Amino acid sequence: MKQMIWRTMKLKYLVSYKDFSETGYFIWNRRYRNQAVIANQIFLPIIFGLISSLPVFMFSSQGIWVSFLTFMVVAIICYVFTQSTSKQTFNAQCFKMFGKQADIEIEFELNENGVVNRQFGNEFLSNWKNIEEVVETDERVFFVANEHTNSISVPKRAFDSENSVAACIAFGKARINAPKSIAE
Repeated sequence: MKQMIWRTMKLKYLVSYKDFSETGYFIWNRRYRNQAVIANQIFLPIIFGLISSLPVFMFSSQGIWVSFLTFMVVAIICYVFTQSTSKQTFNAQCFKMFGKQADIEIEFELNENGVVNRQFGNEFLSNWKNIEEVVETDERVFFVANEHTNSISVPKRAFDSENSVAACIAFGKARINAPKSIAE
């Protein structure tokens, strides 16, 4: 059997409250997407649409068509509003925590034990057994952890090249897919 040799990858970069907000929103959306869709994006538009269309149906001489049109317009507006409100809420919460302070230095490390994130003088280790997947977006690489540990994101601007991004993703995916005796 071929021996796997793992190297360490280290990065230092600066982040703002918006980086924390985008990371939190991404992870929240992945973890709680089904519940959020049911509550915010299905039930709320239906409830508000029904509440607003019921008086139109009862008191309009136009009947069901005007009521249905009212329902659809209100439901669509509510759906669009809940989409943007969720992201704005994350931005507001992160702004409260970090304010307009200068960018925060983050140290990121991939090693044989897991994903290490150093910030504010603290070190957070997410062991490989707790990392569920590596996800690449246009602006970030996410190491998505289970609910027992912190998920970590690295902005692509922290890497010196696209090859470094690809190496980071390959390294993470290899560790996640490694046999359990190696990944632990």
